[in-house]
Parts: sequence; C-alpha cells; structure tokens
Amino acid sequence: MDEPEQQSRARYYFYISLLNHLYWVTGTLMGALIGQVIKTDLRGMDFALTALFVVLVIEQYRKIRSLRPFLIGTVVGIICIVAVASQYMLLVSILSGTVILLLLRKKS
Repeated sequence: MDEPEQQSRARYYFYISLLNHLYWVTGTLMGALIGQVIKTDLRGMDFALTALFVVLVIEQYRKIRSLRPFLIGTVVGIICIVAVASQYMLLVSILSGTVILLLLRKKS
C-alpha cells in the first residue's frame, strides 16, 4: 500500500502504530491465557533471551561499527553488579549507561 498525501500522513502513521500496539497487546494476552492452560517444560528458555541479546548486540555493532557503547555498557554493568543491590542492579545499570552515553554524545 502506498503512503497517503502529506496532509493525512500523520493519521496514517497513527493508525499503523495503533494497530501494531493492539496486535502486540492481543498476542501477549493470548499467550498469557493459553500459557496458563498448556503446561510445558520451560527448562532452557532462559538461554533464549540471552541469545536474543547477543544477536542484537552483534547486529547493532555491524550497523554502527563502534565499540564505545558496548564497552560502556559492559563496564557499567560490572560496576553495578558489584556496587548495587541485586534487585536494583538492572535499573541502575541501564539508567547509568544511558546517561553516560548521552553525555558523551553531547560532547562529540
């Protein structure tokens, strides 16, 4: 389908985003409800999320060709593992890494 004229482009993108969100929410709800009914062995599924993030890091590196964000994320993550309570580690490391990257981007 072709994009509409300029005046209705915002409405077009709004409805596309709305449908995408509704598909996501509906799929999540269906998965949660069906998951309550169907009992399955989920051993090994925790590895799937780790593998997903490894693939995302590789693809992001191929796109930007800079090690700086990955090194900053790694160092901040290690520091937070050591210095922050485990229940706050992920939140603090994400926020810290984001702030550092934004500050470094502003200087560049």
